[in-house]
Amino acid sequence: MGDSLDGSGDSSSVAENVVIVDYSAFTTYLKKAVTILLPEEEDVIPPALNAALNDRTNQETIQKFLSDPQVSALFVQRSSFKVWLHFFHIRKRKQYREQVVCAEERFKELYQFQEDSVEWLADYVIGYETEKRDDDTDQAGEGDDEKDPVAYLISNEVHFSSPKMSSLVCIKRGAVVEADKSIHSQLRLINLSEGSPYETLHAFISKTMAPYFKSYVKESGRADRDGDKMAPSVEKKMAELEMGLLHLQQNIDIPEISLPVHQTVAAVIKRCAEEGRKPKVADLGDKVEDSTFLNQLQNGVNRWIKEIQKVTKLDRDPSSGTALQEISFWLNLERALHRIQEKRESMEVALTLDILKHGKRFHATVSFDTDTGLKQALGTVNDYNPLMKDFPINDLLSATELDRIRSAVQLIFSHLRKIRSTKYPIQRALRLVEAISRDLGSQLLKVLGTRRLMHIPFDEFEKVMAQCFEVFTTWDDEYDKLQGLLRDIVKKKRDEHLKMVWRISPAHKRLQTRMEHMRRFRRQHEQLRTVIVRVLRPTLLSAIAARQADQPAQQPDQQETADVKPDVLSLEAADANAIEEVNLAYENVKEVDCLDITREGLEAWDAAVRRYEDRIDRVETRITAHLRDQLGTAKNANEMFRIFSRFNALFVRPHIRGAIREYQTQLIQRVKDDIEALHEKFKVQYPQSKSFRMSVVRDLPPVSGSIIWAKQIDRQLTAYLRRVEDVLGKIHLIVLEVPGYSWQPVELNTTSVLSNYATEVDGKGWENHIEGQKLKADGTSFRLKLNTQEIFDEWARKVQQRNLGVTGRIFAIESQRSRTGRGNVLKLKVNFLPEIITLSKEVRNLKNLGFRVPLAIVNKAHQANQLYPFAISLIESVRTYERTLEKIEDKASIIPLVAGMRREVQMLVAEGIALVWESYKLDPYVQRLAEIVFSFQEKVEDLLVVEEQLDVDVRSLETCPYSANTFADILAKIQHAVDDLSLRQYSNLHIWVTRLDEEVEKNLAARLQAGVQAWTNALNGQKKEIDLSMDTDAPAQPTHKPGGDPQVTSLV
Repeated sequence: MGDSLDGSGDSSSVAENVVIVDYSAFTTYLKKAVTILLPEEEDVIPPALNAALNDRTNQETIQKFLSDPQVSALFVQRSSFKVWLHFFHIRKRKQYREQVVCAEERFKELYQFQEDSVEWLADYVIGYETEKRDDDTDQAGEGDDEKDPVAYLISNEVHFSSPKMSSLVCIKRGAVVEADKSIHSQLRLINLSEGSPYETLHAFISKTMAPYFKSYVKESGRADRDGDKMAPSVEKKMAELEMGLLHLQQNIDIPEISLPVHQTVAAVIKRCAEEGRKPKVADLGDKVEDSTFLNQLQNGVNRWIKEIQKVTKLDRDPSSGTALQEISFWLNLERALHRIQEKRESMEVALTLDILKHGKRFHATVSFDTDTGLKQALGTVNDYNPLMKDFPINDLLSATELDRIRSAVQLIFSHLRKIRSTKYPIQRALRLVEAISRDLGSQLLKVLGTRRLMHIPFDEFEKVMAQCFEVFTTWDDEYDKLQGLLRDIVKKKRDEHLKMVWRISPAHKRLQTRMEHMRRFRRQHEQLRTVIVRVLRPTLLSAIAARQADQPAQQPDQQETADVKPDVLSLEAADANAIEEVNLAYENVKEVDCLDITREGLEAWDAAVRRYEDRIDRVETRITAHLRDQLGTAKNANEMFRIFSRFNALFVRPHIRGAIREYQTQLIQRVKDDIEALHEKFKVQYPQSKSFRMSVVRDLPPVSGSIIWAKQIDRQLTAYLRRVEDVLGKIHLIVLEVPGYSWQPVELNTTSVLSNYATEVDGKGWENHIEGQKLKADGTSFRLKLNTQEIFDEWARKVQQRNLGVTGRIFAIESQRSRTGRGNVLKLKVNFLPEIITLSKEVRNLKNLGFRVPLAIVNKAHQANQLYPFAISLIESVRTYERTLEKIEDKASIIPLVAGMRREVQMLVAEGIALVWESYKLDPYVQRLAEIVFSFQEKVEDLLVVEEQLDVDVRSLETCPYSANTFADILAKIQHAVDDLSLRQYSNLHIWVTRLDEEVEKNLAARLQAGVQAWTNALNGQKKEIDLSMDTDAPAQPTHKPGGDPQVTSLV
């Protein structure tokens, strides 16, 4: 291809139809990029860049980048000539030829330059300096303002050469740079600025890469997938990388010292090493007596002492910097001291000291061990580093969530307890805690910086705040524990100089105070906005509803336009304006950096809050008018109470509080009357109340019923006191209610809005109002009388004193006065006290009411519950048996018929007399007794019905019509009844039937005698009428004559 460069043939892997971008087009793009990202003068292409692009070596480098798929990066580095001047000057000096050759080789290896390129750059640099030196004579003043010239080096490998150099890296997105696509769409550009590479890379990771990755993970939803563990793992690795770069950036470099050895000593050691033996002082011969040589050695040792002291006397201020710097300092110092110790024990140093000892230069040898302070320094780091090793500061610095920060704080303070086994100074430990506090504040700002706390929804804001205050609470709790540990250490040391060391200044407390202000402000604003919406919005809806009720016949469209009159529309507009005014007032605060805790940030926050207050004052007038209108149109006190409860949250505002003052007196009097009525109700006491009778109906035991009754009165009292709160207003304290943390009131010297929006913490709530104080006192004393715990304790004491239990035999015989009053009779009773049944019910209800019933009582109730079904069954069986016997006694004629079944029940009762409650036979016995008693009852009931019917039938034989068919029907019914009784196997049936036959026979004989007499009278011609004149109970129609009414007909 015509546009390609000579080196394009190297890209054998590129498809034939791919056209490589033109070299001149790419260099034009590169010049623009370098001009923007590596600027020297604005909108001016540097001449040094043109010179570098004209170099053939650089052209070949660019060619490879464009066309070779194996080359993915193009590295353009800019550096000042001053970096290279010294290098190329010493190149011309013969005495440094060896060093220059090594430097040239390193330069060529690093930048991939050929020899001619190095020569060209050297000649260019030296020529430039000669020219500049000549120009300095003529332009001395202007030369001071002239910028240092630069050089551009181009390579295919990204590398670091000097902190004074800045670079541009071009990365291909594809295999080659194609001509038919825009160049910028095929490249990624990265600017590596001057300075520490750690700082540059940390900025890239923390400010760009990590937020970009987190945002993608959040938006794509990969973090919420349970099965996707890779994204959180990568996020953690990025945080660790960021933390590691920060560590490298903050490390304090410990100077690397060298202990140069005298040439003569070094030569002797080398010779002995070649001979394979240990060097001795004698190997130096007469040199050991040469004072000049000894002086040289002594001077060298003195230089060694100064070099070692550079490390042993090294220290840092723990009150500055970060906790990581303090930790890294001691760890690095330990390593440096161990390296010095190794050098101290080396053959060269030992031989030098032996020579000085042999020459009686004892001062030099002794001072070497004492003046260096190496042993003391090693002892110090060995004492300190058990605390510094494995210090979990990384968990805090790499935390990306508030929960992880809280866990990291716990780990850090847990690790700090190791101080008890070290000699780490208490003062320094407290400064370390302050440094950790600074790191905590920085990490919180880093995590919260992307949340936009004043913009997020209120619910989400509350969750974030709760997590933050959990972190603060954890810090305070853990620091209290650590402080106690440090105090114990000080007491053991008995150091009087450490009395005032406990006053530290945690840096994160300023952030904590600001977050308290933010949380308080948003809660207040949310409360104000919610109340305004709740109060103002229903007005328009109620107006429309009222007009729709007046004109139901109109069409919907017509009705809406006709009913909403201008006054209603203006009302809607005013309401909307009030709500919009609150929202606009909040906009003043939203745009402020709420986490900026500098002086400028504090001033900006205060100014925003004042602007917010100014706009909120306009809304108060609207709310005051609404409140007065609604109170003026209220029909009764209850409606006023409802209105007060709606506006209650705003009563701390002075204007609104003034609007309701005139209505308070009458409503407070209403509450007083209600509380007095409640007093009267309580004076009646529970046993004489209607609630007691209702509790009996609902099977509530007396103690539980009295507690429920007292709680009902207490709830009513609470409701009445809440009405007082509605009328007088409730102060929503600014103190934050965080679980496990107790805040002290924070005085805000700049947020005057809070003085109007909420009173001081010790300000006047309804309990401190004149009327409220009296009602509060009355309510408190009344509530003491309603203390249900005393009722429960008294019941528990009585139950435990009584020996209530279910033991012994299941039946008992009691002597009772007979109902006829003649002596006593023995009654069968179930040995199960009613108090035990009541106890079981009491325990069940008291548990439901939330009382902790003593275990002994619970055990008794549990035993009663187990036997309760059997006891109830036995009680019902005995009661049923007694009632059935009473029915039999009233009908003595049937006693023979049920005598057999009665005997069965008596035998079963006799069997149960010996049973006890603990017997395993109790369950089957109770079932058998219930079945037999129930069968006995059924048969007695059936027998009573049959007996009653038979009595009617037998008596009907006396008054029924005197005819054979009638007598036959009645006798058939009697016979059918007797047959049924026979089938049911009643006992002594034949005796009972004999008595029945006698009664039937007697009635039939009487009717027969009356019939004979009637026929006799009829044959004699006599007619006997029934005299009803004296019979007041005679029926309207005469009954049948006992002998019938025979008629004699004459045939002649």
